[in-house]
Amino acid sequence: MKSESIKELAAALSKAQIAFLPIKKTGRVGYDTTAGRKAYNYAPLDAVIEATKKALSDNGLAVTQIVKLADGNTILETLLCHSSGEYVSSESYVGHQNQPPQAEGSALTYKRRYALSALLCVASEEDDDALAAEKGETAKTQTQLKTPCCDE
Repeated sequence: MKSESIKELAAALSKAQIAFLPIKKTGRVGYDTTAGRKAYNYAPLDAVIEATKKALSDNGLAVTQIVKLADGNTILETLLCHSSGEYVSSESYVGHQNQPPQAEGSALTYKRRYALSALLCVASEEDDDALAAEKGETAKTQTQLKTPCCDE
């Protein structure tokens, strides 16, 4: 969804994007594929927020993420708003509301990171240039190797 016009928001976001700090990829995830063990680095949610919040604020932009329920499912709405009142938003499916709280919290943190990164057009993971997808390597299991704090 978006406001009728996003002219001022787009101008502010373009200024903010060049002022974003480098995003530190301090998390590491390992997983098994049909071709063997793989791993990649990623930026935890707090690193994405830290690298972008000052530039967003300096340009009259703010991000909020709202959790809502729809048909028994948890939905995350990520909203980027400008001081002019213009906005853009996206919604992401998080999971069924009957899952254990720890699973919902983990899924929510994961989705918050992806939604924020997509909305701001920043890279929060290493990019394998679709190598794994092209080779048909699907993850069998995923194991956290290193995680600061509670992300993911």
